[in-house]
This record gives sequence, C-alpha cells and structure tokens, in this order.
Amino acid sequence: MKIRFIFLLGLVPFFLPLTSNAQDNDLGIWYAVDINHKINDEFSFDLTPTIRTGENASTIKKWFLEPRISYKHGSHLSYAALYRINQNLDSDGNYHWMHSYMLDIKGSVTISNVGAQLRARFQHERKPYERELNEFKPANETRIRLKVDCDIPSTSLNTYVASAFIIPINDGDNVAIKKIRYICGLDYKISDNHAFSLEYSYQANQITGASENIFSLKYAVKL
Repeated sequence: MKIRFIFLLGLVPFFLPLTSNAQDNDLGIWYAVDINHKINDEFSFDLTPTIRTGENASTIKKWFLEPRISYKHGSHLSYAALYRINQNLDSDGNYHWMHSYMLDIKGSVTISNVGAQLRARFQHERKPYERELNEFKPANETRIRLKVDCDIPSTSLNTYVASAFIIPINDGDNVAIKKIRYICGLDYKISDNHAFSLEYSYQANQITGASENIFSLKYAVKL
C-alpha cells in the first residue's frame, strides 16, 4: 500500500512544467461548494456555486452556478449534462452574463486503492452581450482530462494528480491546444456526507504564453 502511495506522489513532478518561459504569471484562488443528491443507483444531481479570483487573488474574475445531472452506466462508464450561468469579468472591465453548456463522458477503472479516470467534455459558450456589439461568436471547446488517484490506507485522505487539455473547435486561432492544466490535489472525507478538497493547478495558455497558479478549495455535501 505504501509503495503505491509513494509511487503516485512521485508522478507529481512529471505533471508540473517549467515556468521560466511564461510571459505573464498570475495567481488565482477558486472557491466552490458541491451539493450532491443521489436520485437512484444510476442518476444523481449536483448544484455547484463557484467563485474564481485572479490578479493575485485580488479580483473576482468569474462566478457561476452550475447544475449537473449525471448517469452512471455500469461500473466503468458515466455521462453528465451541465449548464453554467456565469458572471464573467471581460476585457472591457465590466461583468457580463455568459452561458455554458457541457456534455461529459468519463471512463474509470480501479485496481486496489489506485484509480484512473479519463474524461472528455464538449463545451459550448455564449456571451449574449456580444450581440449588441455585433461581435457574437459562440465558443466551442473539447476538454480532455486524465486523472490518477490513490486512497491513503487507514486514513480518510485521497490524493491525485491530473492533466487537462483545452482544445478549441473552429475558433480561428489555428492551434491544436489552447490551454494545458497540470493538477495535484488532496480530498479529505470528513464523514459519509461531507468532504473537503484542496487542489493546486498550473495553467499554461498556449496562445498568449501567459500562465496561472491556481489554488482551489471545495466543500462537498451529500443530501
């Protein structure tokens, strides 16, 4: 058991890139609460309010409310449909409404106390205010995330590493990958219905060269 845990921690450096070439480096803190309700053995519903800060965690860059319906198909495959209503700080210095629609498909496998998940997400975003500026341009993206996690024996802790790739679809930038995230985190199970997560992400923008260090705090509750 200890060997698996040490092996997983040893993977972390491979998920953290060199940052010396970044033109702009920012710090953000993301706060979220995940409220989950299990409808039956196959279906569940989540509601997740989130606040995301940037500019050295001094400014709210985005806040949103995200309902999600998930369907579990057997032991290794699941699907989810998500809607996100956002207030987003745009380049004009004002907050604007934005709507995001997402579809997920996720495959997972667990061997002993080590698990692996591969998730593909299609995301469609709309900014209604752009219609008024005659700049309306819906954004489509595919997001791929690979995650490996490990339950620490005799504790309520789960640690994980992950990498995520944001791939634009027909946006005119002519890039294969828009952003890359390298992630490591820790989940702590307080009780059967309550948990807390702490996560660090390094996000690199492949178009602008900017990067962001992101710390995420999430409280999860099951109703």
